[in-house]
Amino acid sequence: MAKLLACGVSRYGFVSNKLRARVWPVLLGLDTVQPSEDSRVTTASESGYPKRNRVGLMKDKSIISGDVERSFLGVKECDESARTELRAKLHSLLNDLIERNPNIHYYQGLHDIASGFLFVLDPALALRATEVVCTYYIKYLSHTQKPFHPDLVFP
Repeated sequence: MAKLLACGVSRYGFVSNKLRARVWPVLLGLDTVQPSEDSRVTTASESGYPKRNRVGLMKDKSIISGDVERSFLGVKECDESARTELRAKLHSLLNDLIERNPNIHYYQGLHDIASGFLFVLDPALALRATEVVCTYYIKYLSHTQKPFHPDLVFP
């Protein structure tokens, strides 16, 4: 595990999406989770998770919509139709994330983290990866007052 972590923060990091798809779930403790056959992200009502305060949820959803529209612009591997499809998946992932996790609130830049996972992983696994990062890593960093540098996690 230490060698994987060292590779991740090295100059070249995990050099391909194929390698990232294998390593990220391991680093996040999701390596035993199999990609779902139906990779559609479920809503809170479908999953049985508690719902959030409606006012806060609507505010988050409004911000998500704006951020998603600006996502994937710098991805050269995507044409406009692929970008539109990725944005729709990202929108679903982020909305599901905040609906099913009452303690996670959307904040500026979360779409960048989630889009990195979504570009590489199955949508259901990308959701789980984003949940783990939000629940354990970002929460920890905010308590320690250390700055979060996405470049260290997503080279």
